[in-house]
Amino acid sequence: MAPAAPSDLAPATSLPTTELVELTHGLRSELLRRGEFLPSAWVEEAATDLHRGDLVGWCTRDGGPALGFFSRRARRAYAHVHVAPGTDGVGRAERLVRTIVASLPPDIERADTGVTGLTEAEEGGLALRLSRSPEFSILERVAMNRGLTDPLPEPPGLPEDLQRDRVRNVALDALARLDWGGYRGSPDESLVADSVEQDRREIEEILGGRLGRFLDEASAVLIDAADRPVGMLLAAEQSPQRAIVLNVVVDPARRGLDLGRFLLRRALRAAAALGYREVRLWVTVTNVPARSLYESEGFARGVRALIYRFERAGAASGPQPQTSR
Repeated sequence: MAPAAPSDLAPATSLPTTELVELTHGLRSELLRRGEFLPSAWVEEAATDLHRGDLVGWCTRDGGPALGFFSRRARRAYAHVHVAPGTDGVGRAERLVRTIVASLPPDIERADTGVTGLTEAEEGGLALRLSRSPEFSILERVAMNRGLTDPLPEPPGLPEDLQRDRVRNVALDALARLDWGGYRGSPDESLVADSVEQDRREIEEILGGRLGRFLDEASAVLIDAADRPVGMLLAAEQSPQRAIVLNVVVDPARRGLDLGRFLLRRALRAAAALGYREVRLWVTVTNVPARSLYESEGFARGVRALIYRFERAGAASGPQPQTSR
């Protein structure tokens, strides 16, 4: 049985759906403000799931409304805390984060929690508090933006044994194996998927428009002579003026050949041809090789987001950075 939540927290099932809708709407608005994406239908769907208990969550009104919830995938959990305006936002967020990790089933090894509603200074305070506990670490992600009004460089040449193809022409299972293998051991490993099967479902959802209208023209996959995918870039529309690169991955055996640069430059030129004025992507700060690639291609740092990572004692040690170039 999960430990009892602090006395000022109530299970989300005890709140009316209308109040949960207000909180989930606030969460989505904050994500949109900092350049992330959630479909509008998610607001009521999440509120309904929280009220039914299909999504495990807690709320507090002590100092102002706040909501925290998690869902699990295999042995990992993904959580979010949203703090509405009020007093002691850091304290409300910390109570919810700690309640989430205290309530995780014992077989969950890791939980990643995002937070919205805090100022940058407040996020720094929350990070300081949680990092004092050895089971917590802080993962910093930054949005990087590149305008499309300047002349765009040509993509570098491809090795003779590779050719470019449309993403939809390649079997999802093959794309998932590439994606899963390419991110294994990187700081972004648990942010992509927890298994090849889950990776396949997430790619299928991206192609279906879950993270914005999928841009076939800006996306691409690189195929070797044995018809195996060795590189991939997935892009979507974030707004009428902005495209977003959701994923850049290269087979570890093919790194150092500028395949990531080829895919990125081609995506930029395609996005410009489609009429977008800007391209955005997110990168983990500790993924230095990937960040260096993006900076060398004219991307500049924008807003940041922190992920509060809990790892249960005895779980495997955290991943190490690797390049996506």
